[in-house]
Amino acid sequence: MTSKPPFPCIINPSPKSVLQPGIYCRQDFFLAQNLPAEFPYETQGMGLAGVQIHHLVFDGPGLPPDDIGDPGDIYFDFVHSDIVNFGNNGKLVLYARTKHSWILWPGKDLTNLIQHPHLPNFFLWQKKKGFGWTHAPNIDGWAKFAAEKAKREKAETAAKMDWEKFRVEVAADGL
Repeated sequence: MTSKPPFPCIINPSPKSVLQPGIYCRQDFFLAQNLPAEFPYETQGMGLAGVQIHHLVFDGPGLPPDDIGDPGDIYFDFVHSDIVNFGNNGKLVLYARTKHSWILWPGKDLTNLIQHPHLPNFFLWQKKKGFGWTHAPNIDGWAKFAAEKAKREKAETAAKMDWEKFRVEVAADGL
């Protein structure tokens, strides 16, 4: 029986970039169930909750350098992100490390999701108070909620515009 290696972030929990000094990193994990047989790392179960999938989250100014990051790591560009409002639909600039390079997260675009390099049912996504790898069914739920919210806001805006137009027409008639 062949044993799998530990997660790269366990072996090297605080990598430093030579190309771009001053990048901070922190370890993070999410829980997954039903890992594919070809999953490359040794895992530890948490009972019914699933298995811990470890990765690093880098915080840096601007584009992520190529000399840090392993597949599944995340890079947060704090210079180009709206840090103050990112929980309220502010601009969030993230990158995900694939097997070969960093790729820019397109935002909450359901037609262009970034898939985890080892787990086909997990995608990079913004959460209520952060971001990370998220199980696909959770994204569908958030997308439906966001669509309903947008529909309500659009209806409220249309009603307000109709009311304002009505008030202008009434005022023009002098009635």
